[in-house]
Amino acid sequence: MYVQNDKGELTLAAGKDINLTASQVINAGTDGTVRLSAGNNLNLTTLTTTETLNSDWDSNNYRHYSAREDIGSQIVANGQITLRAGQDLNAVAASITAQQGLQAQAGNDINLLSGQSAYSLTEHSKQSSRGLFSAQSSERHDSIQDQAATGSTFSGDSVALNAGNDLRISGGAVAGTQDVALTAGRDITVVTARENHQETHLREEKKSGLMGSGGIGFSIGQASRKRTTDSEGDSEKASTIGSERGDATLIAGNALTIRGSDVVAGQDLTLRGKAVTISAAQSRQTQRQTDEQKQSGLTLALSGTVGSALNTAVQTAQTAKSTEDDRLQALQAGRLAEAEGDKDANNNNVVGVSISLGSQSSKSEQTTEQHIAQGSSLNAGRNLAMTATGDDILVQGGELRAAQDVTLNAARDINLLSAQNSQHTQGSNQSKGGSIGLSLG
Repeated sequence: MYVQNDKGELTLAAGKDINLTASQVINAGTDGTVRLSAGNNLNLTTLTTTETLNSDWDSNNYRHYSAREDIGSQIVANGQITLRAGQDLNAVAASITAQQGLQAQAGNDINLLSGQSAYSLTEHSKQSSRGLFSAQSSERHDSIQDQAATGSTFSGDSVALNAGNDLRISGGAVAGTQDVALTAGRDITVVTARENHQETHLREEKKSGLMGSGGIGFSIGQASRKRTTDSEGDSEKASTIGSERGDATLIAGNALTIRGSDVVAGQDLTLRGKAVTISAAQSRQTQRQTDEQKQSGLTLALSGTVGSALNTAVQTAQTAKSTEDDRLQALQAGRLAEAEGDKDANNNNVVGVSISLGSQSSKSEQTTEQHIAQGSSLNAGRNLAMTATGDDILVQGGELRAAQDVTLNAARDINLLSAQNSQHTQGSNQSKGGSIGLSLG
């Protein structure tokens, strides 16, 4: 719905409910107004859009992408916006913007809630190669899932929200250039909206058949290494209540609760309720890393003093060849000369041959879990006043700032507490193996 004449009015009135789903209500005229009035409920709900892009080259090589987003309603006026509901006013991922005043009133509850946007990306690839006497493969898997909150925003030159019962804001924003006022007959709750992120990464290499032993010799068998990293965490999107140049006022008939969110006033900031609680939200991060290695097979190598010297010479030459640093190459060349000298000094020793059959495996694992407090912030350009008319004031992990005075007044107790961060790391290492061998010479 669209109006563009100056000082025009765009009005929707219903005896029962008004339901707007991903709708646009716009009055673009100068000093134009928008009025929505419902006898029962005024619901601003979302439409969920989805997108899927899949590429499958074969069962081992593919890319899958999917996305989902909640699209909310948009109400815009170059003048004033008035929203009224006889019962509840519910807004999910809605954007309400008035160039002049914005007023929202409900006989029961006002709920400013968050929608969600999410995406998932999975990529998998596998490469294999075969030689005359050997084979090897490399496999990788990456998966990312992300879920974010899309809050509701009520914005105007001045903003007033009035609920007969409860007023709740989750991951949303109420912003004004001049005064911002939130009042409720019962509770005012300003909290965060939860977001989530998950990742999984896997790398695996396998070899089989004829393999080098590192010196003069060879192995016949198989070897593998598998590394995984899994991370998952919840974060909290803060709500924001603020006035750029005027006062910000939050008055609840019962409990006033602010958790992990911000309240800002260009001038005075006033908070009043029967009980006032300013607390921190908690985010959580977990990461788990594993590294597994396995090897088994038959190994044939030189033994004895001369055989060991030859093996050392070959390994040193290979290392020197692979390095790019001149000084390291010189040091490796020195080691090679020493190995040749050892061979000449011990030329009376017999060159032996060793044969061994065995297997070995190892696994290391480390898990780290973090809990991080996200405190609330109250900031006043002039004075900050907090009053609990019938119970306690609790500030835990919060920050209170004012250019002039900070006043806390409680009918019972005032509790100023810290919030805690924690980190726990746990690791383990396991290894096992065995071999039988025979040495000749």
